[in-house]
Amino acid sequence: MPLVHRYASVAGRSSPAPQRASPIVRASGDRGPGSFGNDGNSDVVFVAKLAAVSFGGAALIKYGSLVLDVPFEPNGALAMTLVLGPPIAYAALMFTQPK
Repeated sequence: MPLVHRYASVAGRSSPAPQRASPIVRASGDRGPGSFGNDGNSDVVFVAKLAAVSFGGAALIKYGSLVLDVPFEPNGALAMTLVLGPPIAYAALMFTQPK
């Protein structure tokens, strides 16, 4: 791994210890961590989207039992689907993506 040296610009001070360069390679469209849901808009738009999704999810959780009784009835097949469905879907997604 190559070493990156940083030299002090003030005379008489020694340079800090060399640091290793980061081995992280990112795709050209990757904006890095913390960019989920932020399409390059302002922070106010991002916070508004986040609040809308949060309130919508909260309403769905609170009042969802009035609309749909499926998750609240004892059913073994439904329980297995709810537990095993997301990992199987994620595995299928990872399997179909090109390397």
